[in-house]
Amino acid sequence: MSNRKSDQKLLTIIFSQPLIMILVLLLSILAILSLRESDRKANLVKENLVNNQKNVAKLRDEVKNKKELLISSQNDLYKEKIQRNELLQQRPGEMVLQVALPNKESQTSDQQKTISRQEQWQSNWQAWWKLIAD
Repeated sequence: MSNRKSDQKLLTIIFSQPLIMILVLLLSILAILSLRESDRKANLVKENLVNNQKNVAKLRDEVKNKKELLISSQNDLYKEKIQRNELLQQRPGEMVLQVALPNKESQTSDQQKTISRQEQWQSNWQAWWKLIAD
């Protein structure tokens, strides 16, 4: 019992000193700030882990697609398609004809030229009308 009373007296003496209280308060604040910083870093690590897992999944899909492309490119029909369409090779006795399909962009640009010519004619006509009427 006396040991307990002496401990209580010692604690009251220690905590009654303002300098010691300030020191305890500063140490508590530093501990709290350190814990916050550790929590922030842990959250960043978790976010990086999630992002890296997503990137790994994307890369695995790309690898899978590339493997499928490799397998399909080793197919004889694919090789023949490349030889005929892109390299314009032919078998003996065959004749290769290459037909160009009309481009939609060129059709729209022709329509725009037609519209701009009509607008130009109307503006010329209006200019002449102003000149004659005024």
